[in-house]
Amino acid sequence: MIQFPFFNALNKKVILVLSAHCDDAAIGCGGLLLRLLEYKNTNNIRLVSIVFSGGNNEKRTEEEKNASKDFGLEVNNIFSFTDTRLPDVWYEIKNILFDIGNMLGFDNIGMVVCPNIHDLHQDHRTIAENVWHVFRNHFIVEYEIQKYEGGLIQPNFYVKLTEDQAIKKAKLIMKNYPSRSCHHWFNIETFLSLMRIRGIEANTKFAEGFTVRKIIV
Repeated sequence: MIQFPFFNALNKKVILVLSAHCDDAAIGCGGLLLRLLEYKNTNNIRLVSIVFSGGNNEKRTEEEKNASKDFGLEVNNIFSFTDTRLPDVWYEIKNILFDIGNMLGFDNIGMVVCPNIHDLHQDHRTIAENVWHVFRNHFIVEYEIQKYEGGLIQPNFYVKLTEDQAIKKAKLIMKNYPSRSCHHWFNIETFLSLMRIRGIEANTKFAEGFTVRKIIV
């Protein structure tokens, strides 16, 4: 197992966090964000969030903005594309990502965090497909989200979390997204359970699992 000072390599860089829906990033990479938050000020890291649906729902928008503060994210935009219909605006999303890259400066972006390209939810997959078209010279880290459709795959990139960090992530999700409480799966056990499984795989107690498809040295 190779371990390296990963977070130090992001010094003075922008971390671009992309989500199809409000709550995707918190669920998929909330632990990573809490880890990055520890380095944010000392390493001059910027955590920038873009969400592609939910902007037309005042409650969802408010929840996402509150959660972003807790996870250290700057909310650049919450778009109002229709939930479950992102494949219909595939090229619009691509153009938006190009605009975001130009606005932030492609050379300033140290990492792009997005859903997994093989995610069975069409909205998640649409974001990932476009990321690979637009950010061709960047380190791309794909997060996983538990869902009815299943589809979790074996990660090859792990971020270790302390027990406090894992519990904090789960509690922040529960605190900031009360509108999701209508779903039977929305409980603290759901979020802790996957982090515990990934922790076993990473030879620790808690971790988040990601997919990294290309590393160029």
